[in-house]
Amino acid sequence: MRGKDLIIAFSLASFTVALGLILYLEGLGPLPTGDLRFLAASILKNTFNPWEANLTTYSLNAVSAVIWDYRALDTILETAVLFAAVTGVTALFRGFFNVPSTNLQSFSVVVRASTRVVLPLIV
Repeated sequence: MRGKDLIIAFSLASFTVALGLILYLEGLGPLPTGDLRFLAASILKNTFNPWEANLTTYSLNAVSAVIWDYRALDTILETAVLFAAVTGVTALFRGFFNVPSTNLQSFSVVVRASTRVVLPLIV
């Protein structure tokens, strides 16, 4: 076992040295500069900037600002698709499971109204 341990240790050490040498000599390609691109600087500047009310999102978290403010339409449509999928699965499995009698013969008002809104968006 001592021979195997030495081989493993030598392999790990040589791999570490080789990877360090490759990174040192920039063998993996050019590394990015420390400068920010224009889009990143704009997002960071306008994420929380109360001094320019027309440009700021008033979000303390830049990721949340991008997701909810800059991609809001995409997020709303993804939520609509998810809601439509849940509605479709609910409609498919209606009556499939035996539920104790609650004297309900149809979907609730919320499900019916939201289905009328979401279904045309899917089609």
